[in-house]
Amino acid sequence: YSIAAQARAVLEIAPPGCVMVGHSMGAQVAVEAARQAPERVAGVVLLDAAFIAPTEKALAFGEGLRAQLARVDIPRMIEAFGRNQFVAPPADPAAVDALIAVMRATDPAVTRAAWDAILDWDGRTAFAALACPILAVAIDKPINRLADLARLNPRCMTGQVAGSGHMVQFEAMPQVEAMIRRFFSLSFGSGG
Repeated sequence: YSIAAQARAVLEIAPPGCVMVGHSMGAQVAVEAARQAPERVAGVVLLDAAFIAPTEKALAFGEGLRAQLARVDIPRMIEAFGRNQFVAPPADPAAVDALIAVMRATDPAVTRAAWDAILDWDGRTAFAALACPILAVAIDKPINRLADLARLNPRCMTGQVAGSGHMVQFEAMPQVEAMIRRFFSLSFGSGG
């Protein structure tokens, strides 16, 4: 379940010249895939990326969550975690319920291994090595400071949505879509 192994798996099916979009852990996987195969990945879009250059507070939270995963009812904890990732009630509660159902059904050993992978991956090194255009979209209270990401890699464009928690795809997609269109226009000469 390492981020490197997940990136290799994604690269097996990704078309050459793709732009990878990843949310949370998926953002780490997109960065790692672009690092592993820069000739195959034209760009990356990161939606509230998991730990790349996390704040101390975010890292402490992540480590605390890792410790909890060793001793709690994981399906119940994951459901509470997922439902607490919103700033406002979601516009599509059925979609959120479906996501939570998948999260609850995940084998607890897989959940633990995935969280270990998130925390143990060297995001700073991988992110700094990217040669492709990057768009990092943060939420109201981001895990990674956008200024830190921009310092790590000058190819990084940044944007921050208003009024969104971690599940940005359920809360602020019109804002995110506008940022992605602008990123494509500036990076690739097209709107998407």
